[in-house]
Amino acid sequence: MEKTNIFGQRIRALRKGLKLTQEQVATQLNISVAALSRYEKGSFEPKSLALIVDLAMLYKVSTDYLLGKTDLKNPEMDPKGYFYNFQDAISALEVGVIDLHDKIVVRDEHGERLETTAGRIIFNEAVRNALA
Repeated sequence: MEKTNIFGQRIRALRKGLKLTQEQVATQLNISVAALSRYEKGSFEPKSLALIVDLAMLYKVSTDYLLGKTDLKNPEMDPKGYFYNFQDAISALEVGVIDLHDKIVVRDEHGERLETTAGRIIFNEAVRNALA
């Protein structure tokens, strides 16, 4: 049976998504570039839980996401199933948990409940980023 390297694939994709080099990430984590390269390739796994937590904090994702326990990068929802923020809803859209036409409920930056569609969130985020 072939061993999957979900952890390595995810930390590599996250690093590349942020346009960071292995050198930059290794420096921030106080590890060698060779060690990071081996983690990304799946040759080795981190022996330290602290390193996994540091990677999750650096990439702003959950440790569960890094370890392949969930496909949501940061699945923070309240008990009623509302997304706490727009970024969590976007993450759910990116991994296919929801699609553009799904009606969803999110909390805005003031904690107010907002019913919308996933497509509207993408549009609003694009406008917000363009105006920033």
